[in-house]
Amino acid sequence: MEATRKGDFVELKFTGYSNGQVFDSNIEEDLKKMQVEKKPEPTIVIIGQGMLVSGLDAALEGKEIGKEYEIRLGPKEAFGERNPGLLKTIPLKVFTEKTLTQGLEWF
Repeated sequence: MEATRKGDFVELKFTGYSNGQVFDSNIEEDLKKMQVEKKPEPTIVIIGQGMLVSGLDAALEGKEIGKEYEIRLGPKEAFGERNPGLLKTIPLKVFTEKTLTQGLEWF
């Protein structure tokens, strides 16, 4: 059995779910569930280099290569707890008038 280690380059074939709904994937059949016109593309990451959310990055270490796994993450290991204080409502008119660029401040 060959297992993954920190620093290994691995190609992931994945489907991400939230509340039972597909939110991201690089598997053609699951992309169709999202009803998006997106072609599956390889996802290559380096384990332990922070290229993924922390819980997934840690969960990949020690896994058998070529085997399928289901990994469940809570908010703390994924994108963090929901914080309504970080949400801003922007009128559609304002949003469509702006050209998005890195570092753009809305207000």
